[in-house]
Amino acid sequence: MIRRTYQRVITSLALAILVAGVPLKGISGDITKQDKDDIQSTIVRYKAAIGMNPKNASNHVKLGQAYLMNGNLEEAAKSFREASKLAPDNQDAYIGLARALIRGGDDGGALKCLEDAILRNPNDAELQYKVGQMYIRLNKLDKGIIALRQAIKLNGDYAEAHRDLGMALGSKGDIKAQIDEQKKCLAIKNDDALALYYLGDAYASTGNVQEAVPVLEKCVRLDANNADAFRLLAGIKAAGGEFKQAIAFAQKAVDIKPDNKAYQNTLEKIRMAANKSK
Repeated sequence: MIRRTYQRVITSLALAILVAGVPLKGISGDITKQDKDDIQSTIVRYKAAIGMNPKNASNHVKLGQAYLMNGNLEEAAKSFREASKLAPDNQDAYIGLARALIRGGDDGGALKCLEDAILRNPNDAELQYKVGQMYIRLNKLDKGIIALRQAIKLNGDYAEAHRDLGMALGSKGDIKAQIDEQKKCLAIKNDDALALYYLGDAYASTGNVQEAVPVLEKCVRLDANNADAFRLLAGIKAAGGEFKQAIAFAQKAVDIKPDNKAYQNTLEKIRMAANKSK
């Protein structure tokens, strides 16, 4: 039987990645020597530019982004704070500072930063989206839902806001709303792998396996590192007695995250069930 046993954990982890993740080389640990040299050159360039024009907020933001790529969180935060003083309406300064604070473990400080930004820019859809993510990260679902709905009100084509709103509503038990919002996201951005995962998860939770499977299979084609999607597919296939496929999917989840005990347990349970069925 397909259960929603781990949806809240999975979706919370996914949002944690979304909020903290910066799509730049050097954050994920795969930085090369050339990357390091390029980042250092960028830092030198923007420090020189600031020396010539210290009141240019954009250069402070770019310097902060370079420090963030380099892992220098303290200097990144300083640069973003200076940018926000020079240009109080600069959303990149607040978002950059929030990212630096999150990576430093200060979720409360990051939320305060984004809330301050919203006071200055209440009609900025991206800021509403970011603060909504932050509320959800801190398990303040109701406030997160309000912020995400405001982001959508400001920008109806904000695919990620629909996606995360659906996830939050699903976490509160409104599966129909989760499905509806994921469909809205995918109508705007049909290759959003995370939306496909949330949609497949919602279908599976209602027992709608026929629709869940193709959605989840498309998800893993787009994102071959979504271990949770592979694990869910494994559970669905095992429930249907398709143990060969179930084991392959469960093994894939373990291969992606070999230290994850939950994935290991899923694989072992499916193997045991397969042996009993013989």
